[in-house]
Amino acid sequence: PAQLNYPYFEDDRHATSAGLNGRTFDSGFTFSAWFYFKKFADRYDGILGYSWDNLRIDSPGDGNLTMWFKQENGNFPTVEMNQWVNLAVTAGDGQVRFFKNGEQVSEVAMADTTVTFPANEQEVFNLGFFWGYAKQLKVWDTVLTEGELQAEIAVAASTVNVPVHQWMLDEGIGSEMYDSGSASGAPFINQRMVIWKHVNSPYEILLESEIMIRDAEKPLPGSEVVGSADFNQDGINEVFLQGGNDAYFPDY
Repeated sequence: PAQLNYPYFEDDRHATSAGLNGRTFDSGFTFSAWFYFKKFADRYDGILGYSWDNLRIDSPGDGNLTMWFKQENGNFPTVEMNQWVNLAVTAGDGQVRFFKNGEQVSEVAMADTTVTFPANEQEVFNLGFFWGYAKQLKVWDTVLTEGELQAEIAVAASTVNVPVHQWMLDEGIGSEMYDSGSASGAPFINQRMVIWKHVNSPYEILLESEIMIRDAEKPLPGSEVVGSADFNQDGINEVFLQGGNDAYFPDY
């Protein structure tokens, strides 16, 4: 789905949110998120979630992914690298179903599909601990059918089945990342500097920094963001840079 801005994570760059803390879903539950994986950690680590008692996506360190849901797991044995992939789970009517790109990949019977997220603010929703991008995290308080899920993950902001929590992760201020089109859900807070990526640019911009621009491989020396504006009135802000080998006498 089209989205111009999204954050880039590295293994030690992650973000957290308390947006789901204390929330109980007793009439159904659906979760969906888009990922672009470049590399997994070479150890067992969590990609996203609270704990294995609730909702968690793990990387076991072998190149595969597992989604834990209330101590039941769904495996994604072939998650493609360097392309967008959607991972989702639904719970209700005695069944937990796991999806990749809108298609069901596994199913587990569960007598009680009520989902309760911890109220303790020390236990938060983590996102990160991998190399790549993430966007469009959505939570519904109903069980979406396979067809409904496919329709909702194909659009950026859902308008038919409106999520109770939604994070586009396409804008931010300081250490906060949030959904530009909705206030649903508390923002994600950077635990370490996260990098913004623009889909039409080879460069990435550090979210909390005004002094560093980088491409996918190396920093651009001496760069400084001096402002941004919609210069050509196309609805997209341009970022104005100056820099070079000598910051006092910029080359550009």
